[in-house]
Amino acid sequence: MSPEDEARHRAFFEKVPVQGEFMQMGAYPYGGTWDFKVGGEHVDKEKEVWNVPKPQKDPILGLSKEGILGLWT
Repeated sequence: MSPEDEARHRAFFEKVPVQGEFMQMGAYPYGGTWDFKVGGEHVDKEKEVWNVPKPQKDPILGLSKEGILGLWT
């Protein structure tokens, strides 16, 4: 993604209002496979969730440590 596209995406998401006590946003890295579970379908998937590899860059903030790269332990 070009720096211009990253800046455009950042500007868009900065305007998304946060409402209520809980919001969730997901993003999937290139080459990844999404797996969406609701209503208890996640049971016995905990090990799979904890073993998701750290992404190479944040989907919005790129290589900035302010995003997921700085929070992922």
